[in-house]
Amino acid sequence: MVIELDGGQHADSEYDARRDALMVEQGYTVLRFWNTEVTENIEGGIERIVEAVRKRSEKRD
Repeated sequence: MVIELDGGQHADSEYDARRDALMVEQGYTVLRFWNTEVTENIEGGIERIVEAVRKRSEKRD
């Protein structure tokens, strides 16, 4: 799993989209959070991470 925190400079970044696609092709789950999402709602971010881990675990069963 790849978890990335980004600032506003990454909005609509083609580079990030290509890199994400490459990581997904390699089998990684990519979660991207804006910096403000983390500073203003850390619990929501943790919930997204836990849910993504749960989904990955279900796929492996």
